[in-house]
Amino acid sequence: MLPTLTNTFKFLEKENYNAASFTELQELYNVVKECVMGSCYAILINEEIIYNAYDKTIKSAREIILDEMVRQQFANTPGILIHPNDTLSIKIYMFSTECWYMHIIYDNGFYKLFFYN
Repeated sequence: MLPTLTNTFKFLEKENYNAASFTELQELYNVVKECVMGSCYAILINEEIIYNAYDKTIKSAREIILDEMVRQQFANTPGILIHPNDTLSIKIYMFSTECWYMHIIYDNGFYKLFFYN
């Protein structure tokens, strides 16, 4: 079960990235990589959970390895899933306690970042 977080807060100076700018996309990818390779506990793409360290069920060694591979693959190549699409919604949950998440959406040529705790 993922934490329920509803309070918004400002985390980064820059929270809008132009989808048509190679430089700004690289900046966005670096933010994503830093979060995912940091204390990331869950990743949702369009509400599908692709990684969830909050899940305390006992997992097989294979499941643990596959989970870690998914997390690392997304961190190393965020462009695989971050592309202009009006239905794009990515949530990256951070930390096990005092957690927060970054929500990335695509809107009218820009990727917009929102933060919740």
